[in-house]
Amino acid sequence: MVYQCQDFSYEVMRKRVKHMTIRVTPKAEVTVTVPLRCPERQIREFVAAKSGWVRRHLAEMEKKQVIFVQDITFGKVEEEELLALVRAYLPAFAPYHVMEPQIRFRRMKSRWGSCNKTRGTITLNKALCMVPQECRIYVVVHELAHLVEMNHSAAFYRVVENVLPEYKNYEKRLRQYALQDEK
Repeated sequence: MVYQCQDFSYEVMRKRVKHMTIRVTPKAEVTVTVPLRCPERQIREFVAAKSGWVRRHLAEMEKKQVIFVQDITFGKVEEEELLALVRAYLPAFAPYHVMEPQIRFRRMKSRWGSCNKTRGTITLNKALCMVPQECRIYVVVHELAHLVEMNHSAAFYRVVENVLPEYKNYEKRLRQYALQDEK
């Protein structure tokens, strides 16, 4: 069901969840997920209380360049480029005794990469071939750093900064892009 809150509309999705959440999609759509029996008044109050946050995120989404996941062409050339980045930055993790991970590639709808330290695998989004080199570097270093620290703690970001001192600029650049799974 679609509702209106002053200058934006939002869709309410009732699910088996404990807490209400708001999501702003790359299409600039607002989705509110609520518990199954949540009263409409409570939903309206929640959205009204979060309306400033929603407006800020809607404005940010309008500035982002959207990458449509289904339009990505990814072949051997793109795979080799990303593998070369991993090989280039892996030696910087030698002081942390990081073993060479297995690298996988997938089309992902909401992530640029993921790491499974237990299995020693890093999965990179095929959409990385659509962003500038510094964004690719940041994602590769970020995921390699997860082989040292599995969370996003201060210790994790110290590892990232030791390997890539200008990581904040690269991360900021990556945030200019949004993944979208359908047009």
